[in-house]
Amino acid sequence: MKRKLILFLSVLQGFLFSGEQVEPTTYKTIGTVYPQYRSVLGGQVAGYVKDVCVEVGDKVVKGEVLLKLDPTLFSIAVAEADTACDLARIECDDAERDFARMKKLFEKPEGETPSISQKRYEDAKSRWDKAKVCLHKAEETLKKSRQNEEDTNIKAPFDGVITKRFVHPGEPVTVTPVIKLIEVVSAKHPFVEFSVPQQYISLIQTGTKAGVRLEGVSGDVFFVSIDRIYPDIDEKTRAFKCRATLPEPLGKYVGALAQVCIPLEGE
Repeated sequence: MKRKLILFLSVLQGFLFSGEQVEPTTYKTIGTVYPQYRSVLGGQVAGYVKDVCVEVGDKVVKGEVLLKLDPTLFSIAVAEADTACDLARIECDDAERDFARMKKLFEKPEGETPSISQKRYEDAKSRWDKAKVCLHKAEETLKKSRQNEEDTNIKAPFDGVITKRFVHPGEPVTVTPVIKLIEVVSAKHPFVEFSVPQQYISLIQTGTKAGVRLEGVSGDVFFVSIDRIYPDIDEKTRAFKCRATLPEPLGKYVGALAQVCIPLEGE
């Protein structure tokens, strides 16, 4: 019985670990093209859409205005805050001059009697301190009002392409909940993401070359290098996710399927 068990284990070991099985020299799979960045833009302030400056498919540069909200109410708020800031500055300057006079009258050389009471001196100082606080508050309100007015211009966060438009002129925009306005994706540094089965992952590494061809888009094969192998394995497929950066012109094919061919280098 013992001899039969040893014989069985020996045969099983030979079946699992024998070098007679021929390993493939390449692995072919299907991947998906992704952008480096994808942003769905919302408003920082609430209002109504005044103008949409771009259409789907338009190329944009960082800082370009994509959409404008009606700035009327925000412009009024800026004017009011500006006036309040001017008044606070006048009050602060007057309080400073008044305190300077009270200080001269109160702080006398040793042996001389102050010309005013300590209370008048302290009142003048308190008035100036309060005026400085009010001026600072007015300046911050003006700063915030100007920022709100500027935020009516929705700008591109990076160079890219408009892929979706969610609103039209006249539609309301809220901050809570956030209303989607425009989707923009980066045209630079696109990448293809694909999966490699567990049995082949030891045969590739960062820097391994791969051939990529976009199905139905171009017959050309683009040679790229694998620049990332994700460490966690998909428990359902038992495969590791990998990615490779593509040439910039392929950035306009975000979402396209790509044929990926990887030579298996061996350990």
